[in-house]
Amino acid sequence: MGTKNIFFKYFFIILITTTSCSLFSDDDGCSDDQNDSRPITVEGLLEITPLNTEYNQGDIIEVTLTLPSANNFFSTPVDLFDETGTIESWIEGFDHTELTAENTITLESGRLENNGRAYVIYNEDNNDYELIYRVTLERTGTYEILVSPSYRLRFPTNNACDFEVETSLNGFSTEEITNFTFEVTP
Repeated sequence: MGTKNIFFKYFFIILITTTSCSLFSDDDGCSDDQNDSRPITVEGLLEITPLNTEYNQGDIIEVTLTLPSANNFFSTPVDLFDETGTIESWIEGFDHTELTAENTITLESGRLENNGRAYVIYNEDNNDYELIYRVTLERTGTYEILVSPSYRLRFPTNNACDFEVETSLNGFSTEEITNFTFEVTP
């Protein structure tokens, strides 16, 4: 009879311990893997305006990507800058070279590199991560921009569970890679 009581006693201790651990775990969507992340998708953050198939030489188009640092995109409210301290994030998959080559660029916010990389930069005045630049279309001819169904921004943390935001070019399919082709005429 004593053996049964000890068995039930240990059984209930184990049951209560495992139940309480699962109730109070801080599962944030990440495992213990070193390169894990909390990915979310927010469609259409990257924009080209106006989005046309024909432009005149001298027309100005604007390219923007604005991501609020404080947002509800993840399972709980998160302020990416407060959580990560990240000043800038590369827009993985986005290449600006076809659009910017031989044209005049006015960069308002963010960073463009000669290798085609573009970065959003944290703006403390409005608590947003931003890329904003204008292109004066001086080069005539056909432009062909490869449009990915997903552009990725990573915000690394100290605990190896990064925040990751995937987005798309507004007005394009998020299902497949396509081309945005347009003409610039004199």
